[in-house]
Amino acid sequence: MKIPRITGERAIRALKKVGFEEVGVRGSHHYLHHAGRGAIVTIPVHARKTLAPYILANS
Repeated sequence: MKIPRITGERAIRALKKVGFEEVGVRGSHHYLHHAGRGAIVTIPVHARKTLAPYILANS
């Protein structure tokens, strides 16, 4: 399956819809936590630039 090219802002919105909560921001990096999975995901948000495919694949 091909991974879509999306911005960091759009990725954050999608992750929040599936149960992630934003737990912090440091500079341009947003940290989201999912209570059920115990996972913390870091999403960079850089002025409407698309995320590299490996960032979404590793999330």
